[in-house]
Amino acid sequence: MVLIILPGISEASYQGRDLMPLYERFADKYYEAGFEPYKDFWKSSSFESAHRVKFDLFKQYGLIAAAGNRHLAEFMPPNYLRDKETIASWKMQLTSVDSRMKTLKEKISDTKKIIAGEKDIEVKPSGEEGVEIILALLGLKDTVSNVNIPNKGQIGNLPLGSIVETNALIQRNSIRPVYAGKLPLDILNIVQRHAINQESIVKAALTKDKKLAFNTFVNEPLVSISRSQAEKLFAEMLNNTNKYLKEWDLS
Repeated sequence: MVLIILPGISEASYQGRDLMPLYERFADKYYEAGFEPYKDFWKSSSFESAHRVKFDLFKQYGLIAAAGNRHLAEFMPPNYLRDKETIASWKMQLTSVDSRMKTLKEKISDTKKIIAGEKDIEVKPSGEEGVEIILALLGLKDTVSNVNIPNKGQIGNLPLGSIVETNALIQRNSIRPVYAGKLPLDILNIVQRHAINQESIVKAALTKDKKLAFNTFVNEPLVSISRSQAEKLFAEMLNNTNKYLKEWDLS
């Protein structure tokens, strides 16, 4: 049995054997060097890592982090993402904006070629869990997967209605969250801040409240610059997206 509690695994066993002490020894062994199939494997792709962030969070909180290193790091204070040297010391990379733009252009180009009949579609399993979810929703099988859904009490000490990523039983036309319990207080302090920020930014967007949007922005853990620097960056961000904010008062 594996019990998933956002954002990690608090209990794990196999055939009645507690696996948590095994993982603790594993994390201790590879904490400094990282765990990878060969040296500097984390440099082979921006999507690879040596799992050092996971090991560090386990040592701090006692839970096995359930997401990838880069995804975990973006929800924490800037311990892992302060600068390029810090990121590299944790043996991971970030995806550059240029890389994402290049990938998007390639996908658009491929799509146009497929529509024009200039490129064939190779039909093969993608490995995407979304396929399994679709099959379950059609009633062809049952599956349990992690999904983003409103909190209906599966995490007892987060606000009801907050969008949380938790396990759910997926069946024909049905997605029912799996109860995960309450978050430990030290982790709740981290997660609840994000939940409140998300509610605030949605309200700011719906009411066009520039002040609330900015105060939510500076409450983001990764915004570690001074308030004056944050004001300048925030104004730049609004200016760069002003075509979507025509009804806002950006003065």
